[in-house]
Parts: sequence; structure tokens; C-alpha cells
Amino acid sequence: MQLTLKNDLAEIERLNQAVEDFGREHGLSPEVVFAVRLSLEEVVTDILSYAHEDEDEHLVDVRVRVHPERKIVVTVEDDGKPFDPLREIPAPNLYGSLDERPVGGLGFHLVKGHMDSLEYQRRDGKNLLTMAKHL
Repeated sequence: MQLTLKNDLAEIERLNQAVEDFGREHGLSPEVVFAVRLSLEEVVTDILSYAHEDEDEHLVDVRVRVHPERKIVVTVEDDGKPFDPLREIPAPNLYGSLDERPVGGLGFHLVKGHMDSLEYQRRDGKNLLTMAKHL
């Protein structure tokens, strides 16, 4: 699956439908489809919400494929400001009171919990996040 999204939160619905269709086409379990869909929704929503400081149109490229080693490999590429979520998002405080916990950070924590591996690169002026989920 390859999908190019505009920087508009309304595109999330199209992304979710594409992941559901991909899952059906490849006979993926509901658990794997859920993990991929949730992770992509979180990552792409963050890109659409925070990666650009201007109002210009920007594109986010999403690729999902079944790898021969029995895993799903997902890549998300955007031209936003450099941002490595693996280093720049601290582990959330899950045990303090609500008043003690800062807002944010839980979404990417969910991504880490649902995907088996994550890798970030900055290449050719673009952010490239690669996620994998074993089947």
C-alpha cells in the first residue's frame, strides 16, 4: 500500500480505510490491523498537527508492505522540521496523579507498545519513521 496524504486531519479517515483494506487484502488478523492502524493514526496525526509552522500544503507519504520475513513494515515520510520521536519524546509518567503528569506523550507510548520495532532517520531533508509488526 502506498498513500500520499495532504496535511489535513480529514485525511486520517482515508488512511484508516486504506489500512483496513490492506488488512483484508492480505488476510491480516484484526489485532495486527488494529496495531498498524492505531500506530499510523498517532504518528500521522502528530505530523499533521506539529511538523509544519506554515500554512502551505505539505505531503506525508505512507507505505505499508508485507515483508517476506512475516512482518508488516510501515514507513512514514514527511518534510516537516527534524523530529526524532524515539529520542525527543520522553517516557510518560504513568503512575503519578493527573495533576503531576504533563499533557502529551501517551500516543507515541502506545505506538511503542503495539509495534515490534521502530527506527528513525533524517534523510534528504525528510523525516523517515519505519515501524514493523511481526505476524
